Amino acid sequence: MTQLRKLVLCSTVAFGLLLLTLVLIQSGQPVAAAPAARPSLQETQPVTYTVQINDTLVSIAARFSTTVSALQQENNLVNADLIRIGQELRIPAPVATPTPNAIASEEAITDTGALSETTAITASDASITATTTVTGTESISATEPATAEPPTPTPTPTEPPVWAAPAEAIELFSPVDGSVYHSPLEVIGFSQTFEGNVVVRLLDQNGAVIAERNATGGSVDGFDFFHTTLRYIAWDVQEATLEVFEVSAQDGSEINKVSTGIYILPGQRTVDLDFPAIGDTVCSPVVVAGYSNTFEASLLAQMSQRDGVLLTQTPATGGNLGLYTDFVTSLEYAPAAPQPILVSASGSDGIGLGPVDQTRVPVSIYPAGTTQCP
Repeated sequence: MTQLRKLVLCSTVAFGLLLLTLVLIQSGQPVAAAPAARPSLQETQPVTYTVQINDTLVSIAARFSTTVSALQQENNLVNADLIRIGQELRIPAPVATPTPNAIASEEAITDTGALSETTAITASDASITATTTVTGTESISATEPATAEPPTPTPTPTEPPVWAAPAEAIELFSPVDGSVYHSPLEVIGFSQTFEGNVVVRLLDQNGAVIAERNATGGSVDGFDFFHTTLRYIAWDVQEATLEVFEVSAQDGSEINKVSTGIYILPGQRTVDLDFPAIGDTVCSPVVVAGYSNTFEASLLAQMSQRDGVLLTQTPATGGNLGLYTDFVTSLEYAPAAPQPILVSASGSDGIGLGPVDQTRVPVSIYPAGTTQCP
């Protein structure tokens, strides 16, 4: 009997220690949930692509998983249809698809258990019943607050360029079709060509080349102004043709050619327009100044739209009879918004052929009250 009682007591103690261990485990510290996954973005460095035959911005955008607008913005292309074979384009990084930037991770673990143990030992002279019940309830909750995505800064509105890209690769402002010119002939325009190269060529009435040289305008960064002069010898009044073009990087042919017909005269240039300069920003009244020697000293200062439509004009007086002197006048015009305009000054030949040595200079005029014209 004594031996049996010891056995019962030992069993009871051992079982109590087991239950105590379970209680301690159940009453431990809360278990932390695994941290939420962080968004990851795959970054790709921009690459450079050389335009091939039959390429378009649409096909290039599809090839590099980007968009036409992103290509235009990266390369400052105003006209999405105007790319050229051999032109190098910077390809922006493809639009990455991040994992959700705000991830809420919430785990709730509830463990409810009831442990019940009953040990009954019965002997002929003794009945010992040991019953132990342990009930453990634990709720473990780990919540990681969501990480809010930083607000995307609102881009600062950019003012559209005053001189927007034209429909063609080369736009010619000067010389003016049908006008009369002495040597040297000033040639001014707006272009976007391969490596910025522009060829300027003057042909006489028989089609022979009497002057030719290169100029530089806009390239991969967009349209820009070009300006050069051609010197030539004319023995009498004759018709001539000015050609402006670019040379194809693919086969060396003359492409995007612009031609205009003019008259050329013997002698030297009679009107130099010194102000405003090409690409200037001007306000009304626009000062027009230069150096001249014209028939009866008379000059005509003009302001026209980009397409040549006259906006305003005013006479001026310079030198004559072989004496070159300065001239200055002004043109009044109040635009409602920033506007591209052409400013020119020309003389008269006295024989009725038309304006003499008229050089149109492209500038940007702004309204009064703007930052440019306070």
